[in-house]
Amino acid sequence: MVVGVHVVPRLMTRLPARHLILAGALVAGAGFVWQASVSLDTYLTTIAGPAIIIGIGGGLMSTPLATAVTSGINPSDAGAASGLMRFPPNRRGIDNEEHDAREAEEVRPGVS
Repeated sequence: MVVGVHVVPRLMTRLPARHLILAGALVAGAGFVWQASVSLDTYLTTIAGPAIIIGIGGGLMSTPLATAVTSGINPSDAGAASGLMRFPPNRRGIDNEEHDAREAEEVRPGVS
């Protein structure tokens, strides 16, 4: 959160968005590699450390990615472009709700 709110806007005035997106992806990727290769030692090395690195990478990517997706869009279409950018993560929740409803119907037919 700190990275996305305080650091990235300053970096965006000095670096192209694609460089920040790439840097964020690499940092987050390093966090995922760390998380995949850990042994069950301590909370810091198993959970917190990788999560912090993944969060920093995500923070580096989110604002530049939103800027890149919506740049060049007609201002009247900016809201639609932003909505389309946010749709895939939200779609997972919709799919899960539909799956849960189907599963509930199989377990207790006719009860909603």
